[in-house]
Amino acid sequence: MRSLWAFCSLLMILFITSIHADVVPGEEMYNKKCKSCHGKSGEGNPMMEKALKIDPTLLVLKDLKKSDDELKTIIRDGKNKMPSFKGKISDDEISNIVQYVRSFSQK
Repeated sequence: MRSLWAFCSLLMILFITSIHADVVPGEEMYNKKCKSCHGKSGEGNPMMEKALKIDPTLLVLKDLKKSDDELKTIIRDGKNKMPSFKGKISDDEISNIVQYVRSFSQK
């Protein structure tokens, strides 16, 4: 009976670990902080474009021409109607978000 319990516990741990292994660095934070305006895959959210009264291209994150450092600065300090995340998320989290956003161009 104990070995059955141990086996089931091991399977549960492996299952939970595999779920978390599929998460791309930056994805969780992007989903929490960026997705509402920039969309699930960086396509932009048309409702936010209208609400903020901005050029729709400002919310599109695919095929960005900005460098990683420029994107990090924008995320950290904000720009135009985008708020600053300085002090709200770490520099490592910002770097992970930039890495995750770069993956949109590969899709």
